[in-house]
Amino acid sequence: MTQILIKRVRTVDIFDPVKGEWNPGPPMDARRSTLGAAVLNNNLYAVGGFDGASGLDTAEVYSEKKECWCRIADMTTRRSSVGVGVVGSFLYAVGGYDGCQRQCLNSVERYDPDANEWSKGESRKLEQ
Repeated sequence: MTQILIKRVRTVDIFDPVKGEWNPGPPMDARRSTLGAAVLNNNLYAVGGFDGASGLDTAEVYSEKKECWCRIADMTTRRSSVGVGVVGSFLYAVGGYDGCQRQCLNSVERYDPDANEWSKGESRKLEQ
């Protein structure tokens, strides 16, 4: 049986559409795989993921103006393989795995960038 090695990385590559090439960007604070990502207010967010040992409740934002990644408030729940999206002026983290027992989550969290705060949303029962 072949073993697959999955690497968790801090590295980020940035695509320059004018030159048609990828270039190294500033590294993230945390090593992550299976993270969620979305753009809100021209800032790229990296949310949750897996660092090789456990799921993450941490999140970071990349500011093109500052050219760096900055930690934001931690989520209320560890989430790997998390869905992330934007509605209005909020960032949402939906579902994923709990990061400990690989239990599928049916919860939602909402991030308010003005308050730098995550709040729990209403959980939904998953239909089988």
